[in-house]
Amino acid sequence: MIDRLDKYLTDELRADLEEIHFSLRVGTEITDILRAIEKYFGLTANYAKGKGSMFQDYMKRYHPMAYLYPVARACGGSRQDIGVEGAIAVLMNLPHYLEFLIWRMQCGGNGILERKLYTILRSVEMVALLRVLSILHISICMPLRWLAGNCGNLSEYGFGVADMPVALDLLDEAMGKVAVDGDLLLDEDFMMGIFSPLVNKITPFEQYVTHMFEEKRSFLVGSRADDDKIFPFEFVKNELFYSTRKDIVQTQPFAALLSVESGLEFQVQFRCKKKATAKYLIAINGEKSMARVTLAERVAGRGIDATNSISESLHASSTHGLKVGSTIRLDHCAAEGQTRANNDFGRQHLSLVSGRQAGNNVNNKPMGTFHLLPPELQKTAIMASKENAKSNRKNFDTALERQFKKRRMKEEIMLRKQYANATEEYVVAIYFYEQYHSPRCWKSVEEARSTYARLTSETARLAAVKEQILIRYLGLGWVQAHHAWSENGNTFTARRLLKHLVEVVIPLAEELDVPQEPPVNVPKIPEMKVLGTVSELGEDAKKLSDDKLLELRKNGNDLRDQREDNGDGDQWYEKNKILPPEISDAKDFRIEMLFAYNGDDGTQCLGWYQGTVQKVINEKTLRVRILWDEECLGENDVRTSDHKLVKGNWNPKTAKKGGWRQNLS
Repeated sequence: MIDRLDKYLTDELRADLEEIHFSLRVGTEITDILRAIEKYFGLTANYAKGKGSMFQDYMKRYHPMAYLYPVARACGGSRQDIGVEGAIAVLMNLPHYLEFLIWRMQCGGNGILERKLYTILRSVEMVALLRVLSILHISICMPLRWLAGNCGNLSEYGFGVADMPVALDLLDEAMGKVAVDGDLLLDEDFMMGIFSPLVNKITPFEQYVTHMFEEKRSFLVGSRADDDKIFPFEFVKNELFYSTRKDIVQTQPFAALLSVESGLEFQVQFRCKKKATAKYLIAINGEKSMARVTLAERVAGRGIDATNSISESLHASSTHGLKVGSTIRLDHCAAEGQTRANNDFGRQHLSLVSGRQAGNNVNNKPMGTFHLLPPELQKTAIMASKENAKSNRKNFDTALERQFKKRRMKEEIMLRKQYANATEEYVVAIYFYEQYHSPRCWKSVEEARSTYARLTSETARLAAVKEQILIRYLGLGWVQAHHAWSENGNTFTARRLLKHLVEVVIPLAEELDVPQEPPVNVPKIPEMKVLGTVSELGEDAKKLSDDKLLELRKNGNDLRDQREDNGDGDQWYEKNKILPPEISDAKDFRIEMLFAYNGDDGTQCLGWYQGTVQKVINEKTLRVRILWDEECLGENDVRTSDHKLVKGNWNPKTAKKGGWRQNLS
């Protein structure tokens, strides 16, 4: 969704973006903007040219009773919802950001980052983007985060992991309406009521919403007094939906357009079969949607977490351990995170921390299992651990070796499969490559237009033009020749593809070289620049890769020949023209024709006889006289004979008596 809004904004502001000097790196991508904000205004960005500390001091001096929304951490990595979460701080702090930037530039600060941010934050269109993303965060991301994180604790309210598709269906229905009417996204009652059926059903969910927007309070920049605290999210909600701030008021029409784009993209992404959401959507009867999930499955899913927080916390602990002790063993490193997750050595130290909210579960962790054991058992547990340490390390190393072996085997299987697929693709490429060097290929625009005009049906025209494109694309490897057969469910017509053929594909012959062999789509070492002199060892290693390529080409050619011997495919059929020659031009035409004869066992067989058209006897009846090549005649066969060249028998794909075509052998 963010990518779509970025593209939409880029298209809308293209003229202005082209006028702005490239050195300022001004763009519409929200993650880039958030990184720039964190670098310049963040207190933890660790960026030499940042002014976070100076900005904080400036605010305490001139706006001590203002509230600064915390800047999202965008420089240390990326996550899916960073764009919407970070937008709130930028939008709400924007007046102070602009004021500080102007003050800095007046004081002589004129850096690239300062000018970039000044340019972006003054744009109404960019403010509209921040407003739309902020609304999506408070109305969609925050509720869904809470539901996903607390799903395992909502059994008593009849809600579990298998009921999560309800939230998706509510969101899909709402965004479908936004896609039609963008003003709905700017309506508080509509957006903040998307999940009302769940809020009314699940009491803790309702308490969370109430707490965030009516009870949660935060300190001001220059005051730590409890009486001076404000309600930050209530203030955000008012600014987003009922703002009197000039720049936000100006965004109304453009924000509605962005809302429509976001609604459309939600609809597209929810229905994309490559995304997990498609399985849970009732609108397309997803396999795990509420229409197909049984009551028993819903009940069984209650009390189960809908997130992977536990495993992620273990990964985080292991990452920390690897950073602190870079040479530590993996099993030793993982052990620390596992004992933390299990609270094996917990001492209830969090209960000593004051100032936390009452009822916060983090304070209720019991004493760790190790400390509940009698001293004697604690000692024996440590002794047993030491005694078994060597065998445990060996078991871990064995398991790790087994995992590496399976991973290697998986890679090798994939490589073999790629070679097998490449061989099949190479067989296809051989036919198209040979077609390019045969009369079948339309080499000029004039030949393409004249042959196209002689074809009598749309089906024949479409098949012929597609083949001509594939001759260059698959047979020669000219990727510039590619053209899709359809778009958005609409099939391109033969005339549309012919236009691409004559304007793009055929002229490629003047720009690109014709390869000496068909292309092979196989994993190979990329061409790279050489540093100094290449060693013989390096050349030998590359030769092994080249030998595999030669082997694949040989296997492909052998496979093609084997299939043709078995009657599967005919290279001469593929090389002949689509349409027969005009009968008036048939004199001296090298021809081959199918005749029936009796085999050794008495069964009737078909065989090709080659010759040359000596004379056109009658153009109207399509009769010609053929002089047959001596090497194809039997003892009692005549050297010349008259035949009718039936157009319907031209170049038959399946052998039949009377079939004829050009002799290209």
